[in-house]
Amino acid sequence: MTPVFTPTLCPPFTPTYTGTATGNSFGGTLTYTGGSTVDSDHPLGIFAVNASGGPNSSTQFFTAASAGYPYQLADLLTGSTYVIVAWYNAFGDGTSPNNPHVGDKALVYGSTSCPVAGWQFLSASGNQAGLDFTFNNDYTVAGIAGPVTYAGSLGPVDSCQPIVIQVWPPGTGLTGASNSVTCSGCNPLVINAFTANGTHYDDIVTGGTVGSPCAIQTVDVLAFYLAPGNACCVLQPGDPYVWMAGVNTSIDPLAYPITITDASKY
Repeated sequence: MTPVFTPTLCPPFTPTYTGTATGNSFGGTLTYTGGSTVDSDHPLGIFAVNASGGPNSSTQFFTAASAGYPYQLADLLTGSTYVIVAWYNAFGDGTSPNNPHVGDKALVYGSTSCPVAGWQFLSASGNQAGLDFTFNNDYTVAGIAGPVTYAGSLGPVDSCQPIVIQVWPPGTGLTGASNSVTCSGCNPLVINAFTANGTHYDDIVTGGTVGSPCAIQTVDVLAFYLAPGNACCVLQPGDPYVWMAGVNTSIDPLAYPITITDASKY
């Protein structure tokens, strides 16, 4: 069954979905040869990313050194297509993020190079075993990342008034037209909403007009605070914002701190 998404905006900014998710899994042995210490602050993580647009699998973490790590990613949606991603948490923030972030060492199952080539797409159907793979520290995840803060006085940052960060293809224009941002035939590459002030944001660019999460790319970035009464997640009149054009992605997880003030409002 194709997942059906219904956005829920305030709160908690998470989609609901329907689909058949029982009896499907990917399994195998993950081997890490990067040589960095694996512990509770720097775990290994692995999950299956739903390339069909539905929810990803849950993340499995490993927090101690081992010659190999047996994994099983269960409850996959029947008929959905996935790619398996493994990473080493070089940033050192433990198991609280459920996905790799900028600065981590990572590899996609079936790929041996960066820019990424040879991704193996897997269809969820039954229990698939023997999906073994090895990765090291050769490839570092790049993106736009850092702390983001709203320093204005319109209200708190919460689930009804979040900070929204959008990553756009290079050459996108910020205008006064409806939906605030215009480019020819394109959509945002990444949209994230953050409900706590001063949080660390991590935007990894993997699609659209760009290709590889471990290659340095040029993008445009829009960050704004959702003013009271405005609906998520489009820049609207009264929203304080920061616009950054022609930004190069980085492997530094603290490269792009953003502070939004009331000085610039849309």
